[in-house]
Amino acid sequence: MIKCIFFDLGGVVLPTPIEGVLTEIARELNIPVAFLNQVRNENKEALWDGKMSVKDIVVLVKKEFSLPSSVEDILGIWEKTYLRVNLPDPKVILLIKNLKKKYKVGFISNLWDLSAQINRKRKLCADFDLCVFSCELGIHKPQKEIFDLAIKKAGCLGEECVFIDDRKEYFKVAEEAGMKTFEYKGLDQLVLELKELGVEVK
Repeated sequence: MIKCIFFDLGGVVLPTPIEGVLTEIARELNIPVAFLNQVRNENKEALWDGKMSVKDIVVLVKKEFSLPSSVEDILGIWEKTYLRVNLPDPKVILLIKNLKKKYKVGFISNLWDLSAQINRKRKLCADFDLCVFSCELGIHKPQKEIFDLAIKKAGCLGEECVFIDDRKEYFKVAEEAGMKTFEYKGLDQLVLELKELGVEVK
């Protein structure tokens, strides 16, 4: 029997993927998005694990492009842009609120430090029972430790948990931890798949 349902954030609850967020931030700063993508690709795990911060990226950007704004001002632009382009999907949030009436609902997200801070500040965690941010733990998907930790926090067996993500490359390890997995391709398909599993969805 399913007792806990875990969502991913980026690409599921927050519909704009990191690529889209970086494109808008680059536009606001008037710098090439290729530079941000290069930094991201070269430091992906360090950013996920909180070993590299968004402030570290901003320092690199300021130096590379001789931006006149202060680091704090650029961070402010970054935060405002993130908030503008990455609003939670209201239909997914409604589904989560309905699921919470009968199940524990959480998320497991590979998120950079500033993104986690922003989402805590705007009280996104209030919509969930369990919040698992990679940058706060120093571990990330697809490492088995993050799934094991999430299952432990839920107080369930792995077989009693569902994991929903838009990236299939994380599923093998989640399934090894016992979780049922669903690739997110849209809300209607997700609701249908949850119902087929026996999850009560209104």
